[in-house]
Amino acid sequence: MFGKKQLKLGIVKRLGGALIFLIMVLGATYTLSGRIAKISHDATENRTAITILESKGRVAEELKKNFTAIGDGDKKIEEAFIEAGDIVKFINELESIAKTNKLEQDLRFSTPIPLKTVATSGETAKALNLTKVDYTINLQGDIVSLNNYLRELERMPYFSSTTSITIISLSTATNWKKVASASIEAQLYLKQ
Repeated sequence: MFGKKQLKLGIVKRLGGALIFLIMVLGATYTLSGRIAKISHDATENRTAITILESKGRVAEELKKNFTAIGDGDKKIEEAFIEAGDIVKFINELESIAKTNKLEQDLRFSTPIPLKTVATSGETAKALNLTKVDYTINLQGDIVSLNNYLRELERMPYFSSTTSITIISLSTATNWKKVASASIEAQLYLKQ
């Protein structure tokens, strides 16, 4: 029968086989867990990429709608800035509006001032290709004509901002609609 030696040898063989099998299983598990982690990481990255692409697609679609809505708005904005040398065009339009509304008009323009961007700390202000001209319009006429003038002034397609309007009329309650004067202070922005 079996001797002690053979019994020990059989047990060692079986334990050795089981140990080798256990080492192989642990090695395979370690290798596969690395691959599984890589596949999981890749899947997460792919999901993130898909989400980003979907959001970019939505953004692109929204931009396309916005550009359609804007249309030629950028051209209108560009045309709203009068060339510095072409300010006569603006003056002629103001004169035309005053004449149409039967108003006496006096225009005064100040010296153009170049505009600069606002500088953050550590930066120097950069010059824009724009200048600002302060101007004053003095008008005389009836209040209805002054009101019409102001409406037409507001509709002009130029970058101009009104800083103050002063309307003065005669002291009697019945004459203020017939004779009034107005002073408008404003700023016009020009391309250099």
